[in-house]
Amino acid sequence: MTPAEFNLNSYLQKGENQLSVEVYRLTALILKIRICGVLAEYSEVYLCSTPKVYLLDFFVRAQLDDRYKDGLLYITAKVRNSSTENIKPVKIEAYLYDDKGIMIGNTPVAESETSSNIPSLMLGVADLHATIGNPQKWTAETPNY
Repeated sequence: MTPAEFNLNSYLQKGENQLSVEVYRLTALILKIRICGVLAEYSEVYLCSTPKVYLLDFFVRAQLDDRYKDGLLYITAKVRNSSTENIKPVKIEAYLYDDKGIMIGNTPVAESETSSNIPSLMLGVADLHATIGNPQKWTAETPNY
């Protein structure tokens, strides 16, 4: 099944709204249910709202340095500009949290900006790098989780 994405902003009103779906073709992949003599489609529908500029995706890679002492953190962040205007570079900050969800330190471990202005309806990319001094190492004997 192929996902679909629609911009419903121009149809929404303040307060409660109702979403109705009209199905033209049902495929064998969709679960069909007969309710009170009416054939219905049963599939998940998600509604979400995002700001005009938002973090679309990120990828994190961690490894140890050549001496296996300090940690190296590499982050690639993709920022989407869904507005109708070009925007200036966007600042991205990365923070570290421990296994209990408590932030380590008070400042970001890495920060960067998208490489340039982000044109309307396009993506910007930011690469962040950090060295983490002598982190707890993970082994089969001491998994540190």
